[in-house]
Amino acid sequence: MITNNIGLPPAVDVTVVNRDGTMSNSDALLGTGHGAWKRVGKSQFSYKFKTPVLVINPFGFPPGSMLTVSGILTVDAGGMTASGPYDFVVVSPSGDVLLAFDGTVFNTRIVSDH
Repeated sequence: MITNNIGLPPAVDVTVVNRDGTMSNSDALLGTGHGAWKRVGKSQFSYKFKTPVLVINPFGFPPGSMLTVSGILTVDAGGMTASGPYDFVVVSPSGDVLLAFDGTVFNTRIVSDH
C-alpha cells in the first residue's frame, strides 16, 4: 500500500526484494522498475528503483520519461511487514521534473500457502 501527500488515492503494487541487493517493482500504471537496496541500520534498509514510464500512460508523460522512487524502510521484528517514507520523481527525457511528491509505503511479505 502506497500513500502520498498530494491527494492521489492509495496505490498497490508488487516489489520483489532479492538477497543480492537487487529489486524489481511492478506498477500497474507506469510499468516495471528495477533497483537496489542496502542495509543502513539494525532493521532499516535504503532503496532506490527506476521505472521507464510506459509510452501510453494515464498521466500523459512523454515517452522516455523516468520514474525514480527512493526511501528507507524499517522492517518489523517479525520480518513480515515494513514501512517508511519515500520520494517519487518523474523526469522527462530532457531532464525536466514532471511530477514529484512523497508519502509512506506499507509492505507486507507474501508467503506461500504450501
